[in-house]
Amino acid sequence: MPFALEPMFLVRFKTLWQSSFAPPALASFPWLIALSLGLIALHLTLLWRVGLQMDDLVLNSAFWAVLYPKLYQKYHRAHVGESAIAFWIGVMLVAGILMRCTSLYGIDAPFAKLMPLLIIISMGLIASGWKVYRDWPQLLLIAPLAMPQTLINSGMSHGAGEPLQIATAKTATFVLHYLGFAISTHQTIITLPQGSVEIELACTAFPSLLVLLQLAVLFGAMLPIPWRQQAVVWTLSASFAGVASVVRVAILAFSVDRPELFSFWHGDPGQQIISTGLILCMVTIHHFFYRQGELQGVTDAQG
Repeated sequence: MPFALEPMFLVRFKTLWQSSFAPPALASFPWLIALSLGLIALHLTLLWRVGLQMDDLVLNSAFWAVLYPKLYQKYHRAHVGESAIAFWIGVMLVAGILMRCTSLYGIDAPFAKLMPLLIIISMGLIASGWKVYRDWPQLLLIAPLAMPQTLINSGMSHGAGEPLQIATAKTATFVLHYLGFAISTHQTIITLPQGSVEIELACTAFPSLLVLLQLAVLFGAMLPIPWRQQAVVWTLSASFAGVASVVRVAILAFSVDRPELFSFWHGDPGQQIISTGLILCMVTIHHFFYRQGELQGVTDAQG
């Protein structure tokens, strides 16, 4: 008799669970879209609030513009409520994001960078339940945005950072020397008669290379090209980044006794000019190869 009652008990327990914890009827496609758009807008607002560089805001906006159509299609096909437990875990994650954003302790840059991954995982749990693991392409695409800048800089400082700083200083010294300036260098310090300047990691090509790496992932998703052409794009872009960093350091050394000019090129305005130029170069080269591939495909089809 106990064995005969067990199935009925399980059926009643399942019915009670589903009636108590089933996702609400409002958890449908329009609400998924509204919630995801709201979280994305909140993320971009936080990036602006924490005072990150304009590059970060532009990059994140571009990544969301590429990623969201994929998420839209997924939410349109979603069957909300396949797993009540996964649904409510996703809801709690969203609630945690909102609570963290409204915290009295403020928002820090690491959380703002991690937020895209949290948004995709939480919305995936709500929309698809435990099938959220199928979102790995979106997670892989958005992963470069979550790279912790502090940890990366710390790793570079204990690794290739100092050799890169020394190489940048020596190259800039070489350029200024052959332009006729009385200049010398020792490790990361460039000395001129009017003063000296120390080359830090932020003055090298490393920040620009990090931005270009993120752009390479983005362009690979938007405008796919063969890997050999991608290698050419990356090599040329990295070369341009190295040249631009040397030119910037040379300008800083030359203007060390001109506070206004030095502050301009040492601060965000000078960095933005260089970053914008490098991004335009990379976009132009990548688009050239992409159009070349399209024209080659049309020629093959006509032939």
